[in-house]
Amino acid sequence: MNIDITILLIAVAITLLVLPILVLLYVVIASSRAKRAAQNSDSGMSFEKVEKIFKSSHSSRSKLNDAVNYIIEHHVEIPPNGFKKYEGLITSLFSHKNVDKTLVLKFDRALNKANPQSKKALAKVLKSALNARD
Repeated sequence: MNIDITILLIAVAITLLVLPILVLLYVVIASSRAKRAAQNSDSGMSFEKVEKIFKSSHSSRSKLNDAVNYIIEHHVEIPPNGFKKYEGLITSLFSHKNVDKTLVLKFDRALNKANPQSKKALAKVLKSALNARD
């Protein structure tokens, strides 16, 4: 009887030592997989590729959304000499046949928040791009 209790206590102690290690290992592996998946979703994306996506009439809403998310995450601040480039980007997106109001508002809000000095110019571009829609 004494041996059974000793074996049981040893088994419980081993379980209590091994279980946290396994949980920690699982968390580390899961987070590294999530990081790799996030990196893979952005892989191959660039400002130039986003321009092509916005200009292509075959781009789906999903593709447009992914491109907008990329710009918001990586290029939302307009450089001092880059407004013309962004003007073309905004015009291409806002006049795209597959863009919806949610995406327009999301992009517009992100640009205005990151570039408060350019609010008037952004509003002007937005208005002209939306007026250019078919």
